[in-house]
Amino acid sequence: MSHARSILLGALLILGSAVPAIAGEIRILDSMGLSRAAKYIDGNGKVIISVHAQDNKEQVPDILLSHVDGLAPDIEGTRGPDKSVIFTDVPEGVWKIKAPEQAIVITEVKIVQ
Repeated sequence: MSHARSILLGALLILGSAVPAIAGEIRILDSMGLSRAAKYIDGNGKVIISVHAQDNKEQVPDILLSHVDGLAPDIEGTRGPDKSVIFTDVPEGVWKIKAPEQAIVITEVKIVQ
């Protein structure tokens, strides 16, 4: 093996080991299939959905995140402050918000690490 070839091979090995793992994407769709949030993260993320009920009820209805490909089970959120629903440990993928028909208006969707 030539000297130049071994230097090139060594450089490729060093550069290849310095590249971090590629982050996965979490994408959240509303009931119409429109993208409401997307973010590349390392590992699982937390999704916070802020809503208000169309009939002005104080309590937010049950909301689920459903994996669009059916590769993961639905995730049930917990009610948070200020009419929000919080989903923890959401793996990468495309997720659709499932709620009772005409029950909510989504005001904000955030994805955090």
